[in-house]
Amino acid sequence: MKGDFLYYAGAPVKHAKIEATASGNTAIVAAVAATATNPARRIAVLSLSIVAGTAVGVEWRSGTTTVISGKQEYPDAGGIVRAHNPMAWFKTAPGEALNINLDGASQVGGELVYQLIE
Repeated sequence: MKGDFLYYAGAPVKHAKIEATASGNTAIVAAVAATATNPARRIAVLSLSIVAGTAVGVEWRSGTTTVISGKQEYPDAGGIVRAHNPMAWFKTAPGEALNINLDGASQVGGELVYQLIE
């Protein structure tokens, strides 16, 4: 059942800044591909906060096409905080980047906490 419990005690907890302004995909965490000695990694998001400057719809994606969260509609100056979830709010497929996708131009910012897992 490797990968089912996402909060790995041995995996370092990492932080990333969320910054997006344009409609479409913006990479937040780069993909971690397989190497000769390590498998490709998934990005497991454990917590996040996000604020939008103007009304916008937001989706999180594994790579550029696979939606891994429900669409979230934020009003002007609206946002959300998702507290620590050791099972992760969502995760990418192995070897794919974590992207935020905006349905229109808006200043969107925040931060997230994640782990790289097998």
